[in-house]
Amino acid sequence: AKLDFGRKEGLTLALWLKPDADNPRDVPLLSALNHLGSPADAGFGAGRELRLIDGELELRLSNRFPAYAVIVRTEGAAIRPEQWRHVALTYAGGKNAAAVRFFVDGGEVAVRVLYDDLSGEPAKREFLVGADNAQDGARWRGALDGVRSFPRALDSAAVRARFAAGALPRALGALDRS
Repeated sequence: AKLDFGRKEGLTLALWLKPDADNPRDVPLLSALNHLGSPADAGFGAGRELRLIDGELELRLSNRFPAYAVIVRTEGAAIRPEQWRHVALTYAGGKNAAAVRFFVDGGEVAVRVLYDDLSGEPAKREFLVGADNAQDGARWRGALDGVRSFPRALDSAAVRARFAAGALPRALGALDRS
């Protein structure tokens, strides 16, 4: 399935991540947000982006960043270097921050809404993985695995099941290496 935030049925993005110790404090995981040009340009800040900021996850859906956007950040995700974590983002569709939910290791994480004023459909561009198009932008350092999208917003039980299905093999693999 494509990562299409315009679907009225919503979407789910699930992945495993493990930041390196020297990972930047603010780094894109997936970015299709336009960081080029002047903030005064009409296309500046238009797009979609998932970032890791000081151990928290942030989703940005924007027509013109930071205004005319939905920006939602987790509170308590506690993503730390050198630890594998399962992350899932569900988006129920629409143009409101209330449609966004985050899960870490199968459990829902509280969020803080930074902006809730998306006026239209965010620009659709191809996603960059671990980078954005900003000049001298930070680059992801670490591992991403099992990236999967679903063409609907999964419920809590389905997200927990996705985590459980991947957690046991990952833990057994870690035991084999020790």
